[in-house]
Amino acid sequence: MQIYLTGKHLKVVPRLREHVEHHLEKLSHYDAGVISAHVLLKAEKYLNVAEVTLKASHFEFYGEGRADDNMFSAIDLAVHRVENQLKKHREKIKTLRKHTSRATSAIAKRILGATP
Repeated sequence: MQIYLTGKHLKVVPRLREHVEHHLEKLSHYDAGVISAHVLLKAEKYLNVAEVTLKASHFEFYGEGRADDNMFSAIDLAVHRVENQLKKHREKIKTLRKHTSRATSAIAKRILGATP
């Protein structure tokens, strides 16, 4: 997964980069085929904003985190929101595969002459 990190009104220090990379690597265990991640870190007046966009071939997930105290907690919130979306997507795929395999086996039984 390629990670693009952008800072707006903020200098991206190596510690921030490591924090983002560490959290995004955790998302790779969902194996959703994520191609790239774009992270935008913004410093507005009294607010730190982190936006995370994950892109894959068939879907795109977006999460935003806002925090008053520091950028690290904003990053944590944004990654958490994207992680929840990935979990939900993964569960949808699992249940879809389950229902598809059940329907396929039922059709195969009918075709082969088994009792319905």
